[in-house]
Amino acid sequence: MLALSRFDVSEQAADGFVERARPVLVALSTRPGFLDGRLVRAVDDPSEWLLVTEWEGAGFYRRALLEPAVAVLAAELFAGARDEPSAFEVLATVAPGGAEAIGRSDRNPRGTPGPR
Repeated sequence: MLALSRFDVSEQAADGFVERARPVLVALSTRPGFLDGRLVRAVDDPSEWLLVTEWEGAGFYRRALLEPAVAVLAAELFAGARDEPSAFEVLATVAPGGAEAIGRSDRNPRGTPGPR
């Protein structure tokens, strides 16, 4: 599962944003189910930023955000994120050389989470 949080950050605020986002990323990285994380900026528009994390599943991500040590650090940062969907299922991947992996959705046909 990928979690993508999008931010609008002016060029003047970029250094401060990195300093605020890094501890959140580090705190998330200590939680069970965390696989990878990055803070990235758009090449074509330096005011567009993403905090991207990868998790074993949506439950791990949601529980990580509720962990007090993470929640205290993340509250101010995520308050500035765009209000849009941020958790995405990974349904297909391709590795270098073309090796493919197809995932299975955890959602039932009605669009609500299915049983685990």
